[in-house]
Amino acid sequence: MAKSTDDMLSINVEQASFYDSISEAEDRRAGTSGYSSNRSANFFTRSWAALRGRQKKAVLMSGVADAERVFQDKCLDTKRGGDFLEIGCFRGSKVGLKMIEASSSYVGVELSPKAAEVYRSKIAAAGLTFKAEVIAGDFLKLPTDKKFDLIYAHGVLHHFANPEPVFEKIASLLKPDGILLFTEPSARNPMFRMARSLYRPFQSDKAWEWPFSKKTLELLHKYLTPVDGFGWGKISLPLSVFVGLPVLHHIVFPIYIRAIKHEVESGWERGVWNNSSVVATYKRKHS
Repeated sequence: MAKSTDDMLSINVEQASFYDSISEAEDRRAGTSGYSSNRSANFFTRSWAALRGRQKKAVLMSGVADAERVFQDKCLDTKRGGDFLEIGCFRGSKVGLKMIEASSSYVGVELSPKAAEVYRSKIAAAGLTFKAEVIAGDFLKLPTDKKFDLIYAHGVLHHFANPEPVFEKIASLLKPDGILLFTEPSARNPMFRMARSLYRPFQSDKAWEWPFSKKTLELLHKYLTPVDGFGWGKISLPLSVFVGLPVLHHIVFPIYIRAIKHEVESGWERGVWNNSSVVATYKRKHS
């Protein structure tokens, strides 16, 4: 049964506390991800996060992060001087600060009050408080009539069990020529779906982990339509597990690089959502 908006608001209170703990972990261990050392997460969640961390290192070595950055920069340049909104800004990122610099006004929304406070400090240190605001709260309760040229969300939209109210709200907040830019995990691939199902019963954060499914995409396309993007992981993700291992690294790495390069260069092809991760821009559907 689909979660109601009230159900999701309640879950998001728990999620805010979870991400407060991650922010605290990053304060304790500066320069590292707090996800795998989050004290409010169980052993299985921390272990899964550590595995994902190793896979992310392989992804960085592959050049995917550079391709994602170039794609993001192109979007920012297209909407430079506009009004920007970031959903789930956490403690701030290079993309977030770029958004502020490129915008005429910026609003960041973050569930974790502790993470939001850290980001405010970074914005102040950069001398950008005159055009940036960080709101500690739930996007579903965001009190604004403002419309945006660019809405950005990185790994956030899959945190809603019922994403329809989220997609509907995003569409309502976009200007007629505005775009949604996001990176999200996908569970359309049967192999990835099976792997996640084996881990899911042990997740500390399973209440808000809902990688994009066929149903998610149907709801997304009810309110928004794709413009551009690319994905990776359809073939390369299983290979990335072996990239960091001794001996096998030398055999697997060249194959992995070729596979991920092919996936990225395929762009917005029909099976893009069969990848494990997708970077995309969408625009509002016009009636």
